[in-house]
Amino acid sequence: MPRIFKPSRVDVAPPFERCVVAPELSIGTPGPPTTSDKLAGELRVICVARTAKMSNFTMALRCFAPLRGRVLLAVYGPMEDKRCLQESLAILRKLPPIVEALSAGVPVLISDQTPWTSVNENGANWALPLNSESKFTEVLQALVDMGQEEYGHFRLRALEYFDAHCSSDVALKENGRLFSELPDGVLQ
Repeated sequence: MPRIFKPSRVDVAPPFERCVVAPELSIGTPGPPTTSDKLAGELRVICVARTAKMSNFTMALRCFAPLRGRVLLAVYGPMEDKRCLQESLAILRKLPPIVEALSAGVPVLISDQTPWTSVNENGANWALPLNSESKFTEVLQALVDMGQEEYGHFRLRALEYFDAHCSSDVALKENGRLFSELPDGVLQ
């Protein structure tokens, strides 16, 4: 079964011989996606990001400028880079009014520079290159344009991805192994 990311081993400083990365665990048992009316021509977006040059946050904001339709944007995350924050605010001022997702069956659009790139597997989520501003805008516009029925299919596939990758027995076993392999006394 594919995982969000494969466990990896890296060299670390003594007393540890290696580091094991386990898949993220579910925060609970997800239910079916909640009913959320999706109107064609409207999109509600939550952006969880750092305002930092590395995250290319300003590019993400520029992707909203050419969108047609009603877009509501909420941004959450630390404001780490003052220059990036100033650039972001300047972009937001030029935009027309722009009025834990997978577990709720909400499709995600993220950078391919995260360990979550396998979200592309089922066609309900997107992990795109940060240098592909036009592709981000294309996906966002498609989301704006779709109606409730089509969006409902995306929500179900997003939840299926969550079920397969975040709440699986494999994730639980690998997280358990992560702690069982710690040297004696580490957690004391």
